[in-house]
Amino acid sequence: MEYEDSGDVEPSISGSTNVFKMESVQLESGEILHDVEIRYCTYGALNAERNNVIMVCHSLTMGSAVGTWPYWKKLLCPGQALDVNKYFVASVNVIGSQFGSTGPRTVNPKTGKPYGPTFPTVTVLDTVRAHIRLFKEKLNILEVSVGRSKTEK
Repeated sequence: MEYEDSGDVEPSISGSTNVFKMESVQLESGEILHDVEIRYCTYGALNAERNNVIMVCHSLTMGSAVGTWPYWKKLLCPGQALDVNKYFVASVNVIGSQFGSTGPRTVNPKTGKPYGPTFPTVTVLDTVRAHIRLFKEKLNILEVSVGRSKTEK
């Protein structure tokens, strides 16, 4: 079934919103964040081989709930690029996001107050490492690829 854009009806896409909790994350700066949460949404079903995964990067989505954005809904339809009948689509927020992951609004467990401007700088590599942990530790997906990355030595 292919989605046809009539202009007046949007597809109905429901996903599963989840939070991956990590006791700590060591940032590239050497600083350690404690009680880190990463919000993510999944659409479709993971196959037995666990190789039908597509990751949608946060910078393209304005948050992890891609099924709520009209232009993403069209892509998540059967027969489209991110066909949820064929693929397991995961959209993951970054550390520091205002859309549910640990960030400046989060209460710092050391002070009991929101981090605010004291929230540490988070790099792309920090985000990639956190996303890899989510895929490996929570979703049991052992091979992942996320956007532009840096080779680790």
